[in-house]
Amino acid sequence: MRRPALSILHSPISSTNSSVWHKKGKHKQKELSPLAIHHSRYYLRPMNLILKNTLVAVAAVIVGSIANMSLVMLGGIAVPPPAGFDLNTVEGLAAAMPLMQPMHFLFPFLAHAVGTLVGAFIVARFAASRQLQISLIIGALFFVGGLQMVMELPSPMWFNVLDLGLAYFPMAWLGHRLGLKKQS
Repeated sequence: MRRPALSILHSPISSTNSSVWHKKGKHKQKELSPLAIHHSRYYLRPMNLILKNTLVAVAAVIVGSIANMSLVMLGGIAVPPPAGFDLNTVEGLAAAMPLMQPMHFLFPFLAHAVGTLVGAFIVARFAASRQLQISLIIGALFFVGGLQMVMELPSPMWFNVLDLGLAYFPMAWLGHRLGLKKQS
């Protein structure tokens, strides 16, 4: 269904011969005041796009965080932590860090990468516009969380470089590419 077009017509009825807004319909023209135009549905469209993009971004962060935490919890089951340490606290995790082997860092990396990938995929699939920009914003939000963990925990430098370099912005871009709808 096509939306009616708006036009500015010079009205011979107007005493000042100024421009009058009209809404073109199928049967007749209805004169609308500038105030009515401002409050009409024609000015709600950009706000609807912003609202939809915001809701999609919030949903993407939530679902990406759920994917992240699910993989972190699965990693604790799949790769047993060093014996005698409580990994539920930051202090216990920091104390166990020197005893951890590279296999212990696999699931944290996958969690960060998959969480970002899922969030960017959701944005690319469901956002109304600016999918790449919003996907990269999702990547930036997850990057800030990863940077905070790098600063709090004394992890090996190779893991910090790998995690911060590959798990966030490249995965946001990949999630965007995978989530784009095919043009037919």
